[in-house]
Amino acid sequence: YQEVKEPGSEERKIIDKATAILKIILENRQHIEEVKEATLMMEQAQKIAGFGNWSWALETNEITWSKSLFSMYGISVDHLSRTYDDYLKLIHKDDVKRVSTYLAEAIRRTTEINFETRIVRTDGQIRYHKTWAKPQKDEHGKPLKLIGACLDITESKQIQEKLQLSESRLRSLVDSQTNYVIRTN
Repeated sequence: YQEVKEPGSEERKIIDKATAILKIILENRQHIEEVKEATLMMEQAQKIAGFGNWSWALETNEITWSKSLFSMYGISVDHLSRTYDDYLKLIHKDDVKRVSTYLAEAIRRTTEINFETRIVRTDGQIRYHKTWAKPQKDEHGKPLKLIGACLDITESKQIQEKLQLSESRLRSLVDSQTNYVIRTN
């Protein structure tokens, strides 16, 4: 304008709309930063705990993994084709049928499950995982995806096996020594 004047009613509406849009943009930027920070903290916690999470979209058969899960499996982020069949290729061959059955039951019943399995890393190392899975359903109860998490329990499994072996040796020793014990009243 060539002269000083106040905005009219239409201009006030435009200013109000622009202000509302800018407010939304600023709030979204703030939320994005909060999400980035929370994601970083979750990634650090997962790495420290030997824990990772995943989701499997049933309709598209696409699997999404957290960064720490890739590390647990010993593969790079761009290595996995990210389908259910590709995931099964990483499971120990003796566990594939059992894992498939567990996951199929979780989908069919739409109930939460947990199970232990062995995986074979690309370097050939066998690791033990405890896995949790829970179906997400639509408003009609139809399963849309499985959301899950894995915990590397290899060290605790190895300790458990050592304890069982030690207990077995101790039992053998005790059993062999009882031949020399005399019982009296």
